[in-house]
Amino acid sequence: MPPRQLLAALTDAAILTDATGVVVGWNSAATALFGWSAAEMVGRPLIAQRGQTR
Repeated sequence: MPPRQLLAALTDAAILTDATGVVVGWNSAATALFGWSAAEMVGRPLIAQRGQTR
């Protein structure tokens, strides 16, 4: 299964980052937990959002 399909299939919140901490993957369970959509998070540094929820 390709990584993107695996990420989408997970029922637990999953966030993928690159080596610099920039979000490259975000699933719907992460949206439910943190309140940020994948469209809002992918391409942004994860640390900038730490501790912030909607």
